[in-house]
Amino acid sequence: MMRSLAALLIQFSFASGLKFLLYNPDNPGASKSHVILVDKLGDLLVNAGHEVVTYMPYVNEVSFANFTRKSDLLLYKVSMDVPKFAQNTNIWLRDFEVTEIAAWMKQLGDVATRSCKIQLEDEALMQRLRDENFDFGLVEYFDPCGVGIFHKIGLKRYSMVYSTQIHLTHARYVGIPTPTSFVPENTWTSASKMTFMQRVWNFLANVIVEPYVISSHISGFNEIFNPMGKTVYDLMAEGGYIFINTDEFVDFPKPISHKVVNIGGIGMKKLLSIPQRLPAEYQKVFDTAKKGVVLISFGSLARTVDIPMKSRKALFEAFRHFPEINFVVKYEDKDHKPLELPSNVFLAEWLPQPAILANNKTLAFVTHGGQNSVTESTYAGVPLIVVPLFGDQFRNAESVKERGVAEILRKQDLSSKQKIVDVFRKVIYNDDYQNTANELAKVMLAKPMSADERFVRHCEFGAQFDIHHYLDLQGRHLNFIQYNNLDVIAFLIAFTVLTLYVLYRRAVFILTFRVDKAKEE
Repeated sequence: MMRSLAALLIQFSFASGLKFLLYNPDNPGASKSHVILVDKLGDLLVNAGHEVVTYMPYVNEVSFANFTRKSDLLLYKVSMDVPKFAQNTNIWLRDFEVTEIAAWMKQLGDVATRSCKIQLEDEALMQRLRDENFDFGLVEYFDPCGVGIFHKIGLKRYSMVYSTQIHLTHARYVGIPTPTSFVPENTWTSASKMTFMQRVWNFLANVIVEPYVISSHISGFNEIFNPMGKTVYDLMAEGGYIFINTDEFVDFPKPISHKVVNIGGIGMKKLLSIPQRLPAEYQKVFDTAKKGVVLISFGSLARTVDIPMKSRKALFEAFRHFPEINFVVKYEDKDHKPLELPSNVFLAEWLPQPAILANNKTLAFVTHGGQNSVTESTYAGVPLIVVPLFGDQFRNAESVKERGVAEILRKQDLSSKQKIVDVFRKVIYNDDYQNTANELAKVMLAKPMSADERFVRHCEFGAQFDIHHYLDLQGRHLNFIQYNNLDVIAFLIAFTVLTLYVLYRRAVFILTFRVDKAKEE
């Protein structure tokens, strides 16, 4: 009894005073959602009593360092030229063809790779990090330089974080099965219930398109990791847990590994358990709405102010058809209004999005379908109207539509006022969407362990034990032929054909022998 108690106390004291290193780069062209997620995770670890250092290399200028965070911030300036293409452009005007996305990802990857090389060659920096004796590291997949840094400073226990769903190409590298018959690819996707032609496209996207794009983004890291005897895929796979910023009850069901931990909804259970007070100007919007409020925001990269004028006009004109509803629109330049606004439209450059979604008078959320927006809305039980623009947003849109809590408007549909009105009326006035959203929210909130608890407990556990040693899937060590049992299938086919041939020849021989014998008699 005393021995068990002592072991428990030792484990508790160890887990309550761990030291974490979070690699959270400030790279040009990247969405701030990646940075925000890692900061949130750092705050959870600080709240749990751990020491957390957020290491933030930045290229030329600091963009995200002034974000509010509880962890200690270690800044590192990287001076280098940044290609113009890597800077944000008007998302609304881009079609995002495969070659364009690959070129864009390559530009972002090149910037991250060059920055990584500078960091790894700074021996003073590496020694400084090494001397901190960190217990555990975290790195977000969009810039995997962190795994190279962890390897160089001898930090063997670390985990990958995905601000989106894990790319199926990455899943294959860690040995997770990715059956293309029902698991949609992340970017050019359909729902999980596919027609024959959708399965054809999903297969091609999985084995050709996505690997091409992913390789364009991160393959450059191999040039700087290879001298360490590792590839970028080796180091990503050799981490402990894989934290995925999705909720398993919203995402498409699929095969996973024990390494995968869903943490979608960080902070939402706590947020929704506390009554949210809106700022006075927003409370007035809710108080004056006869039926309710619709929230409209397209994230940080796709600005509402940049929507082409024809579509912007159609969108705002559609609001006139719903005088009983107030529309709160994130509009990045409210001093320059696009046109004469309807009286039920309220513009704001910043929105308290979680608090608005938590209000029971919020009827719907018009969004680009970013992972955080989808998660916040589903946790709050708010139906969605999704206008996917690029990346995983198409997959996110299909997942919530398949759950029965959303409808999809294509970017091209925004130029048609009637299409906008029809979709708004369908989602807002059909109680099925709200009822389904309420039920889904209940399921997510009633889970045995919240996303916050899952993350902290798995990090503490991963810092104490070599998770990778126990949970490494052997499938990642097999080649394509072995993984898909093509050699086994070929052997069985050959064996079957040979057996049938031998039986056939034997039957012919016996039959011929009997015929010849009969003739002799």
